[in-house]
Amino acid sequence: MDIGDAASAKAFLLEHNYYRLRGYWIIFEDGSEDHIFKQGTQLQDVVDLYHFDRCLRFLVFEGIEKFEIAFRTRWAYMMALHHGPMSYSDRRFASSVDLFEKNYTKCKEEIDRSKEVFIEHFRRKYSDPSIPIWAVCEIMSLGLLSKMYNNHRELRVKKYIAQHFGKIDHLQFSSWLEHLTVVRNICAHHNRLWNREFIVTTKQYSKSYGVLAGQFENSRRIYNTLVVLLFIDRALDGRRAWSYKVKNFFIQNEKYLPSMGFPENWQDRQIWQ
Repeated sequence: MDIGDAASAKAFLLEHNYYRLRGYWIIFEDGSEDHIFKQGTQLQDVVDLYHFDRCLRFLVFEGIEKFEIAFRTRWAYMMALHHGPMSYSDRRFASSVDLFEKNYTKCKEEIDRSKEVFIEHFRRKYSDPSIPIWAVCEIMSLGLLSKMYNNHRELRVKKYIAQHFGKIDHLQFSSWLEHLTVVRNICAHHNRLWNREFIVTTKQYSKSYGVLAGQFENSRRIYNTLVVLLFIDRALDGRRAWSYKVKNFFIQNEKYLPSMGFPENWQDRQIWQ
């Protein structure tokens, strides 16, 4: 590998672990057991790819943030409206009692650990310090919220929540929740995202229609995640500022798109319009 300016290379390597960078420069190797780099490989190629992935994580995390806040709000509102302020602690609304017990135990642990001002307020003000769902929803992890949603037995509530994010089946929405939780955690822990193959994927059901019809690729890469986030952004924000920002970012970095599962005609697809 041509490292270019030695001082700049040393400064970069002192700040970035070898095994963090290995995930980025492996594509520049020739495939041999000796880990020989392809002719003409430069350290700057690796640095550029690393910074592209970093910007990608920021953009994806921004899209998930908008979804996550809206989901927390919608979940708390619909559960309180139909089942009451303490419905998250009531096993009657769970499909599986065993899963409920695990989820509720985890929920209580997160409440006990919380130092949020609004949680402390409830503890001080009320003789019964039970925390209502509209406060609890703000301190639960997205993963736990996803599990509680999936284990809820009232289909009408699950459908009302799912349809807030567009015309989507609650089963497909459940798979999105699980997948976006995984992607969120990858972004939060600054892990490689651009060419990752996901184990938990965005499941595609026959009921996908409208703008979603024919938009997904047969892939485990980040492209399908972006389709989901674009669809959600369309449902939540008529201005679609995030969608336009993401599209422009990819237009400027097209050389990285094949490894992300992008089809050749991606700009022509309805979800990007």
